[in-house]
Amino acid sequence: MTQTSRPWAGRTIGDAGPYTHENWWDVWQAMQGGSGALAGVGNIGVFYSIPNRLAPTSVANNSVTIASGAALVDGLFYDNTAPVTFSIPSATAGNERDDRIVIRKIFSGVVQTARLLLLTGSEVASPGPGTPPALTQDVARATYWDLPLARINVTDGGVITITDEREYIGLVQKSVQVDVHGLYNYITPANSPEMTLGGVRLLDGVNQGVSGEWLVPDDYISDLVCDVFVLNGGNAPGDMWYIQQQYSYGIMAVDNWSTHVATIAARQVSAITPPSATYGIIPACRATFPVGLVPGMWAGMTLERKAADILDTSTTDLYITWFMLTYNSG
Repeated sequence: MTQTSRPWAGRTIGDAGPYTHENWWDVWQAMQGGSGALAGVGNIGVFYSIPNRLAPTSVANNSVTIASGAALVDGLFYDNTAPVTFSIPSATAGNERDDRIVIRKIFSGVVQTARLLLLTGSEVASPGPGTPPALTQDVARATYWDLPLARINVTDGGVITITDEREYIGLVQKSVQVDVHGLYNYITPANSPEMTLGGVRLLDGVNQGVSGEWLVPDDYISDLVCDVFVLNGGNAPGDMWYIQQQYSYGIMAVDNWSTHVATIAARQVSAITPPSATYGIIPACRATFPVGLVPGMWAGMTLERKAADILDTSTTDLYITWFMLTYNSG
């Protein structure tokens, strides 16, 4: 194993230079936790702490804009001080296409730049999904290193759908378990669910629900997601269900529940057979909280099982075990 250290004064003693630009790329990549040739793979690189974060947006057909921001591309600092707009050609009639916008670091000694670049994918018949163009991430540093920012789906009418592909430097993802503690029946209060050893039992064919509230953690920065975990309690081993009925979520100012903002969304129920022949716990519903959360604010999540929902094809009771919060911290 080769051992080295840098930087040192001079050019001959010990681990003194000369040092190459690649030596410094490795240093910055390691210090910032970005992806690149030193790590071998990965797409981490956008600086969360630098405003606008190279955010992709679309306000019109056939157009995508990348905001200002900065990133580390295989250890190379990339800085963009003004929005850059791309024209996205429509797919041909009856088709759609998935493109990508990346920051491409060109290793060529003739070019030596890192710039935003639109990569064009292949068309497929609508509805897709399509396959986005592959990234080039050359660990030998002979061609390119692509840092993905956005996947762009475009229809034959030029309608744009963006999938954000940014991965940030300077954030740590954390998870916190929250117990379910609110049990209710919004039609017949006397028929509220009960707490059992398997969790809160939601009966088949009954209007019942569960809820939970919590304070946004002190180290919260962004992207709070709440997963509801469900265990099927009645079918044969190996048969588990997503209960994806209706959920609502909201944010409340501390000690001011009247500012509750809720969003309701229908979720499809589907059966799956996992590889294990034993019972397990699976994420059933996921709610992504809107921007505007701050540490110390109250947040909440509810999940309802509706007796008359035709999407609910499960004929057994289901057990809500817990809520799991996942978020980015500093």
